[in-house]
Amino acid sequence: MGREKELQGSLFAAVAFSLWGLLPIYWKLLNGVSAVEILSHRIIWSFLFTAGFLFFYGKVKSLHALFQDPRRMRFIALGAFFVSVNWLVYIWAVNNNQVVETSLGYYINPLVSFLIGVIVLGETTDKIKILSIILALGGVAVIAVGNGRLPWISLALAFSFALYGLMKKKAQADALPALALETALVTPLALFYILVTAGPGSAFGNAGVLVHFLLIFSGVATALPLFFFALATNRIPLSTLAFLQYLAPTINLILATLIYKEPFAVFHVAGFSLIWAGILFFSFSRWREYRRLNRHEKAGPA
Repeated sequence: MGREKELQGSLFAAVAFSLWGLLPIYWKLLNGVSAVEILSHRIIWSFLFTAGFLFFYGKVKSLHALFQDPRRMRFIALGAFFVSVNWLVYIWAVNNNQVVETSLGYYINPLVSFLIGVIVLGETTDKIKILSIILALGGVAVIAVGNGRLPWISLALAFSFALYGLMKKKAQADALPALALETALVTPLALFYILVTAGPGSAFGNAGVLVHFLLIFSGVATALPLFFFALATNRIPLSTLAFLQYLAPTINLILATLIYKEPFAVFHVAGFSLIWAGILFFSFSRWREYRRLNRHEKAGPA
């Protein structure tokens, strides 16, 4: 049964990360709609979808429990800010032909998360992890020199999502209730933006049926991978989850280079190679830690 549970978890994780990896296709269909308007609709419809989902399955009490804890609510509010920044940068980047940079951002995100964990949470490190950070920084530097500028999109995505992850860790809330609250907190701002900008220049109310459908369905497109991710986290080890998360930026990179024909120059190859080497070292270190912990748990107390 344990083996079957882990297989199910791996499948759920693969579905979640594949959906995240394919999101550029979705946002490209909304090309021509401003990134802020897309973000506003994504926030509103995500809130309505997740709130409806929780109500349907009788899990509204989980929201009430979070509301009664001011400390957790502060972290959820900060999480709402960081995830909104992340979504806005990602949507803007995709619709401005910068999918390669989004891919880079999500490749380096776990390394940034680890770095924040060491600095903020005092988590332990080792020489292999330090080497992985140095290689990743080297890769970012190579790409920055090749582009003639810092890859700000990649860094903004990596740091905003890493800080969002830190807030989630501090809040210790389940994925869907937390998303419902995060989006609830920023929904008034999103509604205000839509009402203020309503008119001929707004897509909503003026665009075709497909655009309206995509804007409304953006809530499902946001929550669905989170739902599969939540199912996966309860079934598979963190080391497996950490490995599968690279599926999303890999799909992003394939879409960027093969479908959207974005440039992938020699300096991109050199920079990404250093980052991939860093990821391999980092993954090896995490896998070794997991094996050591697993052996210790099986051995039991002395």
